[in-house]
This record gives sequence, C-alpha cells and structure tokens, in this order.
Amino acid sequence: LVVRIFKIMCAPFFEVRFNDYFVGSLFVALGDFFVSFQYIACVVNPSVSLVNLDQPFCTDSRFTALTFLAIVPQVWRLLGIARRYRDAGVHWPHFFLLLRPLFNITLSFMAFFDSIDKTKKTYFSPLRITWLVLSICQTFYRYWVDVYIDWGLFKKGHQG
Repeated sequence: LVVRIFKIMCAPFFEVRFNDYFVGSLFVALGDFFVSFQYIACVVNPSVSLVNLDQPFCTDSRFTALTFLAIVPQVWRLLGIARRYRDAGVHWPHFFLLLRPLFNITLSFMAFFDSIDKTKKTYFSPLRITWLVLSICQTFYRYWVDVYIDWGLFKKGHQG
C-alpha cells in the first residue's frame, strides 16, 4: 500500500497502471465524501464550531489547512490522469476525466474564499451563487461519468 501511495504521489514521473489509478480514485472519493460535508456546513452556516464554541471553524486557520489537504489528492489524481492521457495518446476518455479533479479543485478554492470573504453584504454573494451552480454542474458531470464511462450504460451498440 505504501508503494502504491508513493506511485500515486509521483504520477507524472512514472507509468500509471490500472491499480495505481484505481487506488487513487478511492482516495479521491473518500476525500470528496468528508470534504463535501465540511464545505456544505461552512457555506450554509459559516459560524459552525466543531471544537471550541467561541471560535467558528470555517474562519479558523485549521479550515485553511483542511482546504489545502483536500486539494492535494485532487492534484495527484489530476496528474495521474494527465499522465495516462499522455501515455495513451487518445482523447477519450482521459481528456474528459481531467474535468473531475479540476471541478473539485475549483470548488474547494471557491468555498475557501467564500468562507474568508469579509465583504459579503448578503447571504447570496456572486461567489456563493457561482459555487452553487458549479456544484450542480459537477454533480451532473460526475453522474454522467459514473453511468456512461465507468459503468458503460447507454452506449450505442453496448452489450451486457
């Protein structure tokens, strides 16, 4: 497992095989699950406090560290997909799979900047609305990737 994690971290420098790619996607999926709850709590109610009732978590420095820790597996995944795209030399499906970590990285930064923005005059700031629209787009994109690319459903001429 340690060797696999090292290969995931060094994806642009080594050939990415299926098992490296698969374990990388598991790390990203697990991170997505935990980070989504954190961001939803901070976007919906920025005064959430997880440890100390006097200091809100979303504006705390720990939130900053968690944001960047959430982005690291996404960057590894992005580099792994880019390496597979380069090695395979074909656009389908690797080029389109690059969008998933790009969505995640973008949404993570947007949620972080929204949480530290002190100039918000209303609850529905332009950044928050953009975050919401991109989150909805990402949800539909991820559903399409899972159903069409990963599971192979609705493909023309597909059997089984």
